[in-house]
Amino acid sequence: MKLRVLFAAAAALSMAGCPTETQTAGGDASRLAVNDALRNACSSFSESRLEQLLADLDSERQSGVTFDQQTQMIADSCLGEQDDNCEDCLRQAISQVYGQS
Repeated sequence: MKLRVLFAAAAALSMAGCPTETQTAGGDASRLAVNDALRNACSSFSESRLEQLLADLDSERQSGVTFDQQTQMIADSCLGEQDDNCEDCLRQAISQVYGQS
């Protein structure tokens, strides 16, 4: 359910546009790129849903949400989700955005 809330917030944030390369930590745009590791961890997500997830997580990172705070919310975010890979998917996406891969 909370994952759905995350995506609803993403839709609202997307109206403001995607972050530019200069807005990413150290200008490393690859943190926000959908890659094979993320596709494998999030096999039930579409490419556009993965892009939005990365953008949302980066927006939260820029707002001051820490890596530890994000990882502590994984289990709650996946409660009630039909996707068995939800936790692995979020863990991979959070690690990628926060440069913890």
